[in-house]
Amino acid sequence: MRIFPLIFFSGLALAAAKIKRSTPADLVLHRDVTSAQLVEHKYIVILKSTADSLEISTKYDATSLYNATLNGFAAFLNDDELEAQRWESDVEYVQQVQTANISSVSTQENAGWGLSRISNSTVGSTSYSYDESAGEGTCIYILDTGISVNDPEFEGRATFVKELSGDGVSDDTVGHGTSVAACAASKTYGTSKKAKLFAVKVVGGNGEIGDSSTVIAGMDFIGQDFISRQEECPAGILVNMSVGTQPPMQSMNDAARALVEAGLFVGVAAGNFNEDASNRSPGAEPLVCTVGASDSSNNRADFSNFGELMDIYAPGKSVDTIDRFGAPISSSGTSLASPYVVGLAANLMVLEGNPGPIAMCQRLQELGVTDILGNIPTGTINILANNIAATS
Repeated sequence: MRIFPLIFFSGLALAAAKIKRSTPADLVLHRDVTSAQLVEHKYIVILKSTADSLEISTKYDATSLYNATLNGFAAFLNDDELEAQRWESDVEYVQQVQTANISSVSTQENAGWGLSRISNSTVGSTSYSYDESAGEGTCIYILDTGISVNDPEFEGRATFVKELSGDGVSDDTVGHGTSVAACAASKTYGTSKKAKLFAVKVVGGNGEIGDSSTVIAGMDFIGQDFISRQEECPAGILVNMSVGTQPPMQSMNDAARALVEAGLFVGVAAGNFNEDASNRSPGAEPLVCTVGASDSSNNRADFSNFGELMDIYAPGKSVDTIDRFGAPISSSGTSLASPYVVGLAANLMVLEGNPGPIAMCQRLQELGVTDILGNIPTGTINILANNIAATS
């Protein structure tokens, strides 16, 4: 497991009568984070597993409560409240909330190659082959900006299940989530054409509403909600995360790991900064399946992150999808590569059974085309996602 370089801030000395632990809980901050990426006075407080998060959080008017993937809460704390929390014996660590970002980089008109490359690695291919089961019986959570669930592309298979961004709108007001969902499971653009889609909205408004605490709230919601979905989704349940933070956050990585350990396949966008994937959450968590983007010439997309934590690449530069109004567009980013892979995983769960999230990521690697991509840095896996060996 990669260990991030962290900065730990010591607490001020308190009177002996007030000290509840010998040293204050760590205030975790990645060394590369800038003040512009931090939400002022907003913190994620992670508690020990035996602590009552609801009781403790009510003292601070919590904005989010976590009790599935994590035990804790998010709240605005002044300096005195922050210091008091760090000395509480129930606190594991505290992390300041960061802004969240979605992983698309550009949109343009008219392009078409990405879906066909999933089943044919040859440059210039135009067809997409897939088994007719097409992921039927699986369900994919799209943790993003929401989905335009009534769009005909989703054929009634998409459901808006939770709004956590804070904008109060149970719809996709940004468009990113709809574009992502279409690459996973729309009838025209998706790799898994019969999977169900569940929209969990964690970023809203025009993309400015929501932060790392709402993203983690979405992960925590999924950690509870999926338990009641077993009958509805007998073949398997998956999660796509094309939203995250850069620099990474321990709390988001911890939540992602908990989802995987609960048995959910979690596919995540590696990020669009042409940097090591260890610099972004939740892709920095080794247990998730981290996906980079390739281009139509079978090169790593020039913006795509890379590094030892990469698991696989998929088309992600100028690929076809739809906007929130259902209009065809071409978009770029690891945001689109990740749902392609999650859709493939859904198909495999129906065809071969669900071996578990880690084994599924390994199976996708086995089916992928190796050493076909150019522009792959030393130490980065060179596998392009492909389903041809799984078609019948």
